[in-house]
This record gives sequence, structure tokens and C-alpha cells, in this order.
Amino acid sequence: MLTAALLSIQLVSGAPARTIYGAPRAVPEQSTPTLDIEFELFAGWASDYVFRGIELLEPTGQEDSSVYPMRARVELMPGEPVSVFAELFAVAGESDPFDGFGTYQPSVGVTLSPDDGLRLTLGHTTFLYPTVDLDTNEIFATAEVDLLRSGDGAAFTTVFALGTYDYDRFDGVYGEVGLTTRLPGLDSDVLRFEAAIAVIDSYDELFGGDGSGLQHYRVGLVSEIELNELLNVSRQRGRVFLDSELFYTDGIEGGLRAETQLWGGVGLRISY
Repeated sequence: MLTAALLSIQLVSGAPARTIYGAPRAVPEQSTPTLDIEFELFAGWASDYVFRGIELLEPTGQEDSSVYPMRARVELMPGEPVSVFAELFAVAGESDPFDGFGTYQPSVGVTLSPDDGLRLTLGHTTFLYPTVDLDTNEIFATAEVDLLRSGDGAAFTTVFALGTYDYDRFDGVYGEVGLTTRLPGLDSDVLRFEAAIAVIDSYDELFGGDGSGLQHYRVGLVSEIELNELLNVSRQRGRVFLDSELFYTDGIEGGLRAETQLWGGVGLRISY
């Protein structure tokens, strides 16, 4: 993490001397603004690209065609409780990683942390599909609340909610609520359980039926393993993680499009 400037805190002990002029007036400390910048890169492999319960980007006749997700993110943190981010997420197909089926999704947003254990994010995403007629734009909001904390101060159980509005092509609303929790007996975030359920409204072009109702659910495991010690890489050079996930998803209401699918992936993530 790059630090543009450091804040210093001076601790002074002892009582001021008594004088005929009274106690000396405290001089306000001059604080220097800080700007932390965090970069993150991810590249991996996934068995399928499952987007909100439906499988996209699978070429005709190539059942269970693998994909290669990639993500680049930069986050600017001028100081608590606000941070601003820009992100580019892309998925390349197995047959031709840089030309075939794919999607490119640039996002920008701001995250607010008004309280310890509470995170609110507002943002915008553009969905670009070079070979499929699905291009659109949406605004989104997320909320995360840490309900339980472990002895090391890390979140043990977190509930989350996502809401999006596609104001462009589909003119629909998508929502999701769920939780993620550390598995009992584990003293780190190496392995976590995640579950979520989704609801849609006026999204018939993409999800079929009348486009409204409970659309899908998913359950799975998410793993995060830090590799710095194994690779003998100092954290000052950045942190290296091996991320993996395994999910099962299925539909809820029969008239809405949703896959019955077991899918997962693995990849390397570097943050600095």
C-alpha cells in the first residue's frame, strides 16, 4: 500500500506549570492529509461463467466450456470512512481467450464505512459483450454488516445485501441477500461458507417468464490462502493469495430462467 503522507501523534505527559497568566493554551495540531492507494490484480480459471444464476458465454456445442476470469482494481482511500474504486472485470473463453465469447465490465464506485463492521457501497457498472447482444448499464448498492467477530478481531459472520437497477436495456431490478461465515473450528478465513438468495422484478427479457419473483439460490465454499510465507515474499512487496470457490446454484420459481449447476474456480490474487 502506498502512503502519500503519514499522520503523527505526539503524546505529552505531565501538567503545565502554573503562572499568573493561567494555563497555556493548546496549539491545534496540524494534520497532514493522507491518500492510501491499493492495487489488486486477479487471474484464474473457472469451470463456467454463472452470472446471477444463469450460465453465459458458453459456445454452442461446447458444454462445460472453461473460462478465464480476470480483474484489475485500484482503490483510493483519502481517509476514513470513504474510499473510491475503479475496477475492470473480464472473462475470456476457452477456445479463443482474447477474441471469442467474452465480457468486459468496468465499474466505479464509492465505499462508506460509517461504523466498525458496516460497509456501504454505491457504484455503476457497464456490461460489454463483444459477441452477444447483451450490452447494458446498471447502478448498484451493497451493504455488509459484521454480526459476529472472532478472537482475532476478524469477522466471523457477515450478512450482505445487493441491489441493482438496469436503467439501460433491460429496465429491471435485481436483488440478493445472503451471508458468509467462517466454518466452526477454523481460526482464519482460509475457508468460509456462503449462501444467498436472489429476487428480480421486471427482468423478463433476460430471465424469462414475467421477469419477477424469487429467481435462484446458491450455496458454496470460498477459500483464501495467503502464499507470502510459502513463496518467501515480503508483504512490503505485496500480498499474494490463492483464491478458490465451489458453488451449487438452482432455480426457485419454475417460470424464471436459472441454471442447476455445480461450478467453481481458482486463481491468483495480488494486492499492493
